[in-house]
Amino acid sequence: MLLVTSVLILVLSPFLVVMSVMTYLAAFLVWRKTGGFSDDQEIKLQNFFMNTIYKRILA
Repeated sequence: MLLVTSVLILVLSPFLVVMSVMTYLAAFLVWRKTGGFSDDQEIKLQNFFMNTIYKRILA
């Protein structure tokens, strides 16, 4: 039973990470359509997101 649980966790955890990222992305896009930041702030935010995502993938 423990083996089944650990396999399920291993299979589902990347999926859950992807889902949470997609949710954040969708919320971000909706928020941008409704106004969002000025351009320089938006660029800084995008750079920050990209850096953190790359660090997560490469770590």
